[in-house]
Amino acid sequence: MLRTEAAPVAPRTGDAPAREATAATGRRQGRTPAEPRRAPAARDPFLDNAKYLAVLLVAAGRAWEPLREGSRAVTALCTLVYAFHMPVFALISGHLPRHFEATPSRLLTGVAIPYIAFETVYTLFTRRSSDDPDRPITLLDPLYPTWYLAPLFIWRLTAPAWRSVHPTGPPPRPDSPGEPPTQDADQRRIPLQPPAALIIRLRTLRSISSAARRTRRARPLGDSMRRSTIGSALLGSVALAALLTPGARADDVVGNLDLGTFKITGGGGSGNDVVLGITERRTITVKLTASDDSGIKSADFTLYHGSTLAKADAKLKATETTAACTASGTTSTCTKHYTIDPRASLKNSLAGTWKVAVQAKANDGDYVTTDGHTSFFLKRYAKLTANASPEPIAKGRTLTIRGKLSRANWDTHDYRGYTGQRAYLEFRRPSTTYYESLGYTLTNSTGVPTAKVTATADRYWRYEFRGTTTTSAVKAPGDYVDVR
Repeated sequence: MLRTEAAPVAPRTGDAPAREATAATGRRQGRTPAEPRRAPAARDPFLDNAKYLAVLLVAAGRAWEPLREGSRAVTALCTLVYAFHMPVFALISGHLPRHFEATPSRLLTGVAIPYIAFETVYTLFTRRSSDDPDRPITLLDPLYPTWYLAPLFIWRLTAPAWRSVHPTGPPPRPDSPGEPPTQDADQRRIPLQPPAALIIRLRTLRSISSAARRTRRARPLGDSMRRSTIGSALLGSVALAALLTPGARADDVVGNLDLGTFKITGGGGSGNDVVLGITERRTITVKLTASDDSGIKSADFTLYHGSTLAKADAKLKATETTAACTASGTTSTCTKHYTIDPRASLKNSLAGTWKVAVQAKANDGDYVTTDGHTSFFLKRYAKLTANASPEPIAKGRTLTIRGKLSRANWDTHDYRGYTGQRAYLEFRRPSTTYYESLGYTLTNSTGVPTAKVTATADRYWRYEFRGTTTTSAVKAPGDYVDVR
């Protein structure tokens, strides 16, 4: 059992008369000697450091996850971290409420209100940033890390019940007569300082040097151990930070084989974007170049959706079994063709980032295997209209421009309004060929943007949607308004 009381001090011979005189004075005045007070509960630096390291391990596990494919070392490291870092959080969260009073106000302000607030914010963020604009705000399907607040609420709510079942521990053993009081293991432990305090205290290299000079002077053992712990925490933090910034690709590379450009033609979008509606199939041509001083023996690639190739939830099926490669000196261009049918191959959850896994081998034995050579976007086709009214309009009157932003729904095979998106209002003078932007308005629940302006002269009016990672960009045809 962890204790927070100060360690008792062995009695000294010279103090006995003073204590007896004090006790006698108290009896003469009708008072009994005061009982020693229990020190107020304090934060346990050991638990603070444990939580700090567990948070770093969570971040490290997330960063290493994309690198698992093709690397046994990273896979073993991730398995090791995931085996205990969340149980550590659970154990600490279950240990701390031992003395927690489950009052309604503390449960609400400490867990319930943060859970509701962050779940609402995360849901609104998901609506704007992903392909799920109609996701409901619900407390039964937590997003991101908010899932942990739900069991934490239950742990704290049931803390009094668990205390009644399992006592906090036996009372301290009385000291034998004539022996000085002893310190238990918890009282002998030298506390670790939280890393947050460490960062505040050691702000500059000069302060570190000053601390190093002070350590050479005579000081108590506890202070020396505490400073050593601070230095170890610093070094551990730096080491973990370095591990959190690995390369972006999990490559297995032998030799000097080089993967070159990746190009998609026929995608219907800008760059390598592939855009599909709800009915028409699209055939794309994908080319990859690879080079080696001995020439390329073979190369192939796979287009997939998911975190890694092993965990892919979808792969595009090529017309060819393997890529057809054409050599030009030491460089080969390998080609595949894909025909994508939105009615047979796609669903809304597959819109967004797709990755390219490549396996290439040179004539001299050099090779490259990677899950993340590059990526591209598979997008849902968008439509946009604009209508300005009234037409014609008197100068100085208010002109209302409405539109409709919709996009392909691969689940229902129709077009649905795109909610909460920026529709930029633009105008063009009859004597020019370019549009100027006045700003943007958000589309409503049915995908309709609405803006009001003052009519000053003849203009063409339109909306522009600049696209997202899941939906193509689109511009509405201009609507001419005669101002009289």
